[in-house]
Amino acid sequence: MLDMSVLLSRSRLFPSPTYCFDSGHLDYDVAKDIPLRVLGRLIEKHEGLLDGDLSVSDVLPFQEPIKTILASETSLGTSSDARIKVFDQSARGSIDHVLSRVVGRHGSVALPLPNWTFWDHLRGVQKGDYTLNCFMALDPDQLVENYKTLLERTQVKALLLVHPSNPLGYTLSPDILKELDRISEREGVAIVIDDLLRGNQPVGDRETIAASLSRPYLVEGFSHRFGANPLGSFSYVLVPEEDRLIEAPQLGPSIYSEVLAAAYRYSTPKIAREMQRRNKAFDEEISRYCPDVRISRPSITSISSILELPPESRMSAIEFSHYAERRDVGVYPVDSFFPTGVRQPNRSSKLLRIAVGSMKEDMIREGAEKLGMLIGDLC
Repeated sequence: MLDMSVLLSRSRLFPSPTYCFDSGHLDYDVAKDIPLRVLGRLIEKHEGLLDGDLSVSDVLPFQEPIKTILASETSLGTSSDARIKVFDQSARGSIDHVLSRVVGRHGSVALPLPNWTFWDHLRGVQKGDYTLNCFMALDPDQLVENYKTLLERTQVKALLLVHPSNPLGYTLSPDILKELDRISEREGVAIVIDDLLRGNQPVGDRETIAASLSRPYLVEGFSHRFGANPLGSFSYVLVPEEDRLIEAPQLGPSIYSEVLAAAYRYSTPKIAREMQRRNKAFDEEISRYCPDVRISRPSITSISSILELPPESRMSAIEFSHYAERRDVGVYPVDSFFPTGVRQPNRSSKLLRIAVGSMKEDMIREGAEKLGMLIGDLC
């Protein structure tokens, strides 16, 4: 029988561009970094678990590598397993779990804009368990001022922060964070942090913004840190000391906890260097063909950057994205990070989010060359 869902799938009708600067995923194989002797032991243990020859006591608990990551990278390390709730799902699903419990039935979540476009599709939003209350936050100062204004006219129960901000990539200083914390504590608003992008910071610069807050809920997944496979479906929530709201299902014995420990040990510095090379390759090639283009990113190892089209460009970022896609180059306009019906500010009309996580260096160079020529043709 003919499968219409396959026939009519978007990938068949609208194939992805060859040069996918619009994809925020990280393509990286951590297995190639793990020594063969270690990899062999992991495979043997995995087979033992499948055969029933090994039990949960033979496998490293998930909390152990997570505690190592927190202690090594942040000042928010914890020795308590009870504060680390591990989920067999993406960070997005864990954030939904937290919001559904922290906000309560029919509560509201403050969401700075522009922001990732998938928040409207969280299960809790779709079911009507809670709503998103958006406000403009094009820079840190606007984030604070508009958050205060929102709280004056609307009651919210949580503030959701993606850090570094996505797509704009700005970071928040301790002073800004303390102000947000003071306001939230006064109004009884919980702060939930999507820490998914922290793992893309340089190895020695991964302090979490949660360290500047009183009682944050910190959520981190591993897809942007180690790639989508095999760890992309796991995430954790670090809850405040006194929290009794967040419960995670007990995970059975799994080799993935030990894969996480091995990936953190052997791949962390290599991924950082790889992302630095990819960004350098992009910058070098596009500047050869379009030297006036401006690029900013939160760090040299970031998956994504912001590219500002030259003022003399005859197209907006949205128009240019359609123009580029027809020429096999995928880019993502910042204005596409606003919900339907929200008027985009003029400040974002020339901005593109460029991501280099899903392509190898040679493809990045080819794509950046082509992108630079396309921009140059419009100026």
